[in-house]
Formats: sequence, C-alpha cells, structure tokens
Amino acid sequence: MRTRLPLAWVLWCVAPIVAHAQALGSRASGGDPQQGDVPPLVMPEPPRPLGVAFPIRFRVAHDAAGRPVRDKEWLRAQLERANGVFAPAGVSFAAIGFEAIDAQVLESREDRHALGRRLERGVVNVFVVSAMRDVDDPREWRRGVHWRLPWRRDRHFIVVTAIAPPTTLAHELGHFFGNPQHRWVPGNVMSYEHGETPAFDPDQLHRVVSLARRYLRAKELVTLERFDELHERGVLPLYYRDPFPRELGEPRGARVAREDRRRDVGPRELEPRAARVTRAEGRGGVGPREVGEPRAARIARAERREGAGPRDPSPPPPRRRARSMDAGTR
Repeated sequence: MRTRLPLAWVLWCVAPIVAHAQALGSRASGGDPQQGDVPPLVMPEPPRPLGVAFPIRFRVAHDAAGRPVRDKEWLRAQLERANGVFAPAGVSFAAIGFEAIDAQVLESREDRHALGRRLERGVVNVFVVSAMRDVDDPREWRRGVHWRLPWRRDRHFIVVTAIAPPTTLAHELGHFFGNPQHRWVPGNVMSYEHGETPAFDPDQLHRVVSLARRYLRAKELVTLERFDELHERGVLPLYYRDPFPRELGEPRGARVAREDRRRDVGPRELEPRAARVTRAEGRGGVGPREVGEPRAARIARAERREGAGPRDPSPPPPRRRARSMDAGTR
C-alpha cells in the first residue's frame, strides 16, 4: 500500500541539504551565505531587462562663499558609472536638476533625518555633502549611505560625500533598489572590494527589476517620460510634508508651536480660543472678532465684507406639502 508524503515534510527534509550545499559552494567561492552571497551553483539566470529610466534630483551642499562641494562634472561621472552598472537590468538614471542646500557636515542621525524635509515625490533624491560621520563609530567618516526615515520607512534617500569614489552612487543605488546586504565577493558592486568595474550578480539584478516595478506600481517613482509630462502640466515637482516626528513625551502645545515655527506663521501664544481665532482672522485680512459678538452679527459682517446684502432675519415661509396627482379625494 502506497502512502503519499506531505509536501511540508518533504521540504523540511530537503531544506538542510540545500543549505549545506549552498554553504559548501559559498566557501569554495570565498563568499559568506550569512552576508547574502549566493553560490554559483544556485545562481539564477539574469532577468529580462526592464527598459526604464528614472529621474534623479541632486541637492548639493554649498559653502559660505556659495561654492558647491562638488561640481556637475563630478556628479555626471557618478551618474555615468551608475548607468553602466545598472545597464544589465535595463534601468538607467538621468539628472533632472541640481539644487543648492546649506548642509555641510552630517554629524548625527538627526542631521540625516533633517534632510527628509527636502524629499521630492516621484524621483530618486540624492544629497551631496562635504562630510558625514559614521553614527555607529564616530571615529570614522562615511563615503555614502542609503538612509530611511525611521518613522516613515517608505521615505528614503541617498547621501554621497565629497570624498566618495566614482562608484559610490552605484553602490548606494544598489541598496535603494533592494540589495540591503553587502557582498564579500571581489568585483561585486555591493562589496567594499568592488574595484574599478563593479557589476551585479544575476540574483541582485532580479531584486533591482522587482523593486523598480514595485516603485512604479506604488507611484513612489515615476519614469523620466512621465516626469516630463507631469512637469509640463504643473503637477511636479511635489514635495512631502516636513517629516518631523513628535518627540517622546512632548506635549501637544509644544509640537504645534514647533510646526508653526517651521511654517513661519508665528508662535502660538498661551491664549484662549477666542483670542487665537482673532489672531488668525487678523492674519487672513478679515478683521478681528469682537468680544461677545453673536453669530448672526458675525455672519452679517462677513457678508458686508464680501459685498453681499444683509441676511433677512425673518424665517422662511413654511413649505406646503405637494399632493400626489393620482391621489383620490376623500
């Protein structure tokens, strides 16, 4: 009598064998499976090229004299190298603008978070600063980073420093497009020993294509052609709201005052609601609200400002109930 083995039991038995084979192949190739390395024996075939171009917005730090920390030729060299690395995936990038920012040196996590206020929708946001300290080891200085806002993981950007080699942008874009772990195989773009001509492995190319499609479906990124179309219609550029979270234990009044200072509308005083409304109406050019003014008088005053006649205080006539045409008489 034959018995059919459950599929879950078969997979449970085969999984250790596959893992052991991967470990042996990884040791033979010098890689580490714990770091995301894939042995050559189980490496998939390269994916079909996607054939899409994404817009990149560069925001470059300027010094007190107005000079950028890196010129446009340096940025174009970074972009050209990145396009060469991403070419097997059918993904390319094009610069749509260069903006000046004040940030020079990023010392802490908060300095990196502060760049989030400049994030633009639909494009890859790249910041170029003079220097960036390692937040885990303050004695070290980083060349680049792919940074996510901890309170909004879907908002992320790239930071490149002035000391970065020509392949740093390609490396950070690899993180941006779904390759979070570093490789330890020489020549791989996600390795710290990638050399002068780095490249992706086929499994990394699959992640790039998959993340690119996901970004397009979620409208987190748009294609270069779509960006030009929306830009001509005045829809783009469009920026996210200032992504500053509420501090732990911060009262609501302090958070609102902090938001008011960012929006340049003046601080909110410790005042009652009527005085706050009066101050708001004064900013809007509609005149202050009189103390004790009833609602009807306020409406009449608003209508006079708008050029409309006064509202008739008499109640409307009662509505008569219409009789149905096919209703019979009683």
